[in-house]
Amino acid sequence: MRLFLAIDIPEALREELKPVLDMLRTPGIKPVAPENLHVTVKFLGDVNNQAALEERLESLKIAPFSVRTTDIGCFGYRVLWLGLESPGLQALGGEVDRLLGADYKSEPYSPHLTLARGKDNQAKGPFHRFLGHHFHHRWTAERLVLYESVLGPEGAKYRTIGKF
Repeated sequence: MRLFLAIDIPEALREELKPVLDMLRTPGIKPVAPENLHVTVKFLGDVNNQAALEERLESLKIAPFSVRTTDIGCFGYRVLWLGLESPGLQALGGEVDRLLGADYKSEPYSPHLTLARGKDNQAKGPFHRFLGHHFHHRWTAERLVLYESVLGPEGAKYRTIGKF
């Protein structure tokens, strides 16, 4: 199973982002489906022993924490994202890395909400239009969600496996 850990976003933010996602529907750009918007904490990849993973995740003690949106930015012109500020989210990312140890690849955590993926040569203009736009949204995250990602011809479909 292809799994990842994430926090959900509030429905009000999802609704606020829908017009942006609609404007991004241009050749060479694939916006994230609104129902798939989430904040990835850790991509786990193919997991063979889901029960052992869930057992480890049960030991996490997650206190509610605040998340604040910032500006839209991009990684090259391949990924358009909405920035997030949250010491609690940073701490959760570190705690997940410590808990899972060397069993799962660890990369520096940069909290963001992916809005779209693009091809460099086709995404530059459309992405550039949104860079620096600011969203004023704050919410309290209370749990970590384990999702399965099922890839298909229309894109990924996410299924909730557990909440911690």
